[in-house]
Amino acid sequence: MKRTFINNIFAGAVLALASGTVCAQTTENDFSELNDFVSVDTLKYPQVANSGFEMWDSEEINEPVSWNSFMTADGVFSDFVKIQQLTSSSDVRPETEGTKSAVLWCRNVLGSIVAQGNLTTGRIAAGDFTAASAKNHNYVDINDPNFCQPLGQMPDSIAVWVKYVPKKVIDSAPYARVSATVHDAYNYIEYSLPEFETEENKAHAVCHAEKNFEGVKDENGNYIWQRLVMPFDTTGYKATDPAYIMVNFATNSYPGKGTAGDSLYVDDVELIYNPRLVAAYPSKMEYNAGDSIKVRFRLEAGYPALVSVNPVNLVLTDAEGNSTVLKSSEEDSDGWLGAVIPEDAQTGDYTVTVVEPISGIAADSVYSIKVNANVVDGIDNPMAGEDVAGSYTVYTISGVKVAYGFGSVDFEAIPKGIYMVKRNNAVTKVVNR
Repeated sequence: MKRTFINNIFAGAVLALASGTVCAQTTENDFSELNDFVSVDTLKYPQVANSGFEMWDSEEINEPVSWNSFMTADGVFSDFVKIQQLTSSSDVRPETEGTKSAVLWCRNVLGSIVAQGNLTTGRIAAGDFTAASAKNHNYVDINDPNFCQPLGQMPDSIAVWVKYVPKKVIDSAPYARVSATVHDAYNYIEYSLPEFETEENKAHAVCHAEKNFEGVKDENGNYIWQRLVMPFDTTGYKATDPAYIMVNFATNSYPGKGTAGDSLYVDDVELIYNPRLVAAYPSKMEYNAGDSIKVRFRLEAGYPALVSVNPVNLVLTDAEGNSTVLKSSEEDSDGWLGAVIPEDAQTGDYTVTVVEPISGIAADSVYSIKVNANVVDGIDNPMAGEDVAGSYTVYTISGVKVAYGFGSVDFEAIPKGIYMVKRNNAVTKVVNR
């Protein structure tokens, strides 16, 4: 039984969840309460323990700390499969400061029967002599720190460096495989084939990522390292608590397939957390055209963190989906966005949100506000031919003055189009048909 593990060392940190976002709605002139609009603890971005495979157990077991192979398998055939198919390697991925990777390989068992290399953060169950059997799988034991990986946070993707070196490429099964499942507090099972999956087991999965991949060669025909990035898919998964993660590697994507001597090198597993924008409630929920609006935001850098200062935009969108950038800020972490509702805004329902346009990140919160158009003498949106009393100035939408005077506007003297009629400080939109 393995005795070296580091899961519990990480447990206190990686299970520290960010607290919820607290939004405070204020009056138009009082923004002091917004100073505390977010009470988010410093976000943790938990990673898989010993993700660079630098730490290894004793030579007798020869497994990476917090990872497992056939040497620690259980099941009725466990004694039969406890043969070394994994070791550390000095062949590491490009541009790393690490000195070790993990390499697993395929071997012959009896005649043409092969046993794939298998590396998992869970435990291997060897329950059947037939490779493609539901009794042969990887599973999590949340009661044993050697065979589980606490998480506590929801990653967006998983990345890993791999170098697949098949001894012989089999046309019907040319791929190696990596998979990862985030799940709740349950002894989750990763079956070798999808037809073995059960509804009970799947009900405990939060999200899943996988990729079947071929070896990649350079121009000289030598197999080389490649970096895989796989987004987690939540479609069809009902669990919501990302308590644990199980990561698995195999020298072939189909159980019992491959050639003795197929090798898979693995290095630097990384969980990726996308940057996120958090926005507070706007200063109020109803405005007149020309009013000031103010919103506070926070840009969480994610992991790996953003390395450049990106602009953050305050965006107003009308009911028809037309968007206007009210304000752009160069603040890249925490700040305020103050702007003015456009003078020509029409009465209606709008939404306001914060967007980082370079990467396309938008705040999770989109707030609905009401905007009231400016009114001239109680006439809202007069049509051509209606009087607008008092002195007036008529502008095109682009701001070019086309008429001015006193009394009613002579709409017949103005070409058809859309104009802004200003009387004192009030502006109304006129459609001249």
